[in-house]
Amino acid sequence: MLRLTCISGLEHKAPACFLLETGSKRLLLDLGEGASGELPDLRGVGPVDAILISHGHGDHVDGLKLRDRIGSPPVYGSEYVAHKLRTSVEVRPLPLRGRTPVEGIIVETGRSGHAPGGIWMAFEGTRRLTYMGDHFARSPVYAADPPPPTDILILDASYKLDEPDFDAEIAALGDRLKLGPTILPVPADGRALDIALHAVRDLGLDVSADSAVRETMRDLIEDFPGVFRDGVRDELRRILPGIRDIDPERPSGVMLVTPASVAHGVAADLLRRWSAKPEPAIVFTGHVEGVAKAAVQSGRASWCRWSVHPPLAERVELGRSTGARTVIPAFGGTELAGQWRNIFAPASVPEGTRFSL
Repeated sequence: MLRLTCISGLEHKAPACFLLETGSKRLLLDLGEGASGELPDLRGVGPVDAILISHGHGDHVDGLKLRDRIGSPPVYGSEYVAHKLRTSVEVRPLPLRGRTPVEGIIVETGRSGHAPGGIWMAFEGTRRLTYMGDHFARSPVYAADPPPPTDILILDASYKLDEPDFDAEIAALGDRLKLGPTILPVPADGRALDIALHAVRDLGLDVSADSAVRETMRDLIEDFPGVFRDGVRDELRRILPGIRDIDPERPSGVMLVTPASVAHGVAADLLRRWSAKPEPAIVFTGHVEGVAKAAVQSGRASWCRWSVHPPLAERVELGRSTGARTVIPAFGGTELAGQWRNIFAPASVPEGTRFSL
């Protein structure tokens, strides 16, 4: 029998942390930190045998500083996650696509499409459980592989009941970018590359970026080609030389800056420099809180979503195509539990945070 404990990750935007117990092994799926510094409560968890990381974003990995509280187990992740975390923790390799023994359990992996090096993980046994992490099948840059048939599916419900139209989002952002110089705070290892490719290839716009974005693009092109959709690596290689460094004194074109939260770094510097002036435009494309949310509420900045999580219809289809008999919507909020049960029927959606499956 499998036992799953949702230590954190059922609530909207909560850091990811799920404990999977197979009977012989205890595996932790992600160990993140929330944007406001909230960390999973590991009291009473006890030693675990391994931590498996779905991708390298902070809400899935920044809680690794708590690893000593659960016995300092080995950490597993993709090659790019190992590269990103190389200065803080040793990461044992999981393939972007393949089957690998982890502490004696066979784990099948595939690309999730949400971020470079992002993977879903399917755990083989008498019942198969698949953890999708964050996933998105329509990224113009990052490849996504369909998960295998499964009994239990933990999927990404970050967009709750929303049905965003990705094509309409792309068109709307393009219309804004064509109006004039625009500061776009973005995660370097996320939608930054999607937007850069769209702005140059599809819109013919001038793009500049800070060093984090350009270095991430260069690293991925040279060392991690497997994260990309077919043909995208060559397209990015072609546009990279034309992406200039940011000129903070003379805003022009599309300016990709980090971090997306504008809590520090180049993004924070530019926001402070230009927030009291009507131009350049400042546009956020993802989740906003703190300083970013205040800038939008004040009217100085605007928000135009660029999706990186699946719409509701895609989640329903994922449940159907995998044949899951149990669906656990993560990152969407437990207040929607009753609606999830109707949406994913005939699959069951269990109540609570601890399940025997």
